[in-house]
Amino acid sequence: MRPSPTTPPTANRPIEDTRHPTQTQASQLFNVSRWKIDQASYVETHAPELAQKVHAGDIALSNAYRQAKAPVERQKIESTKPPQGTYQVIVVDPPWPFSSRREDPTRQGMIPYQSMTLDEIKALAIPTTPDSILWLWVPNAFLHDAFHVLEAWGFTYHTTLTWGKDYVGLGDWLGGQTEHCLLATKGTYRVFRNNESTLLTAPKTRHSEKPETFYRLVERLCPGEKLDMFARKQRENRACWGAEAND
Repeated sequence: MRPSPTTPPTANRPIEDTRHPTQTQASQLFNVSRWKIDQASYVETHAPELAQKVHAGDIALSNAYRQAKAPVERQKIESTKPPQGTYQVIVVDPPWPFSSRREDPTRQGMIPYQSMTLDEIKALAIPTTPDSILWLWVPNAFLHDAFHVLEAWGFTYHTTLTWGKDYVGLGDWLGGQTEHCLLATKGTYRVFRNNESTLLTAPKTRHSEKPETFYRLVERLCPGEKLDMFARKQRENRACWGAEAND
């Protein structure tokens, strides 16, 4: 039968091989996120023994992915050189120890990076000048501990900036839609309010990454040499230190 004038000949159509779908095609076929497909592919390739446990229903895919990535994450941390010099303005986003609370029945999900213990966080060397300001990011679950961290680092707490997101994520007891950043200083460093609010509203970003509006706020309020500790990427006008900063 001759093809319809409005239908291109079959020979001119791209042929889709559904026997070996791409990751994007698989995501569409099975109605799961591309991120889940990527996780499954990584586990199958790098930790087949964990993949078998996932297939058997013994562990969750997110848990298997984190275990498979752990050696790589440890190597990245060990090979990351500590920040050099001293800074007046420091943003710190520590890898809080969610992994130590994985048996908590109210906890949902697994963090996709290597965490630190509270003692390890308190023992961090924060390269500050005598007069400096610190912005310490903390999730709801570790808000109490964050004040003890500030004390261990020798900073005086002043106020809390709260990030209100457009998405209800993981959390304990209640779904997390907020994250906090404690503002603290050392010595005589001062900032002027400049009509800035303690509420920062911005859309959710990828896991652990902070919104650009936060960094613009720090630029407006805080003069001086700047450092991001545990940064997710490089940024202009500041030093960035972290295992993922050069990814």
